[in-house]
Amino acid sequence: MPDLSPEILASLKNIEAWSILQRKWAKWSLISVIPIVLITVALPLFITRQMRESFDTIPERTERNWYDVTSAVRKNELDKALALADELLERNPRDFDGYYRRGEILVMLDKQTEALESFRQAARIFPLPKYKAAVEALTKSAPKRRAMPIPTP
Repeated sequence: MPDLSPEILASLKNIEAWSILQRKWAKWSLISVIPIVLITVALPLFITRQMRESFDTIPERTERNWYDVTSAVRKNELDKALALADELLERNPRDFDGYYRRGEILVMLDKQTEALESFRQAARIFPLPKYKAAVEALTKSAPKRRAMPIPTP
């Protein structure tokens, strides 16, 4: 057996102590990282499942609103939009903006007389300048009716 001097033995003991310390650090690092990894993987899965379950319980929307009217106008389904607007105005006859929107649909359908009445209704309920301007614009563009002469016998 070779002669081991005290300096070599001391160096070997230091190396052994260092390696033991490194093993402990590695062990505790792994032990502390495992819960973090589990949380990082499991939490999104849990949240996704909870969200799916909560979305499944949301009831289907059956009541119509002005978004449906706007959607029908964008799809150029003007008759459907007018029917929806009439339905909504029947439920809420004081909806001044609803009358204005109905008037816009009627203008698109080239029904100026009905549109004028709808704009007038909006201006009667709430006299915004926008509504008054629509009434004035349609009044000016409406063809003037000539009075028919009364036949004399």
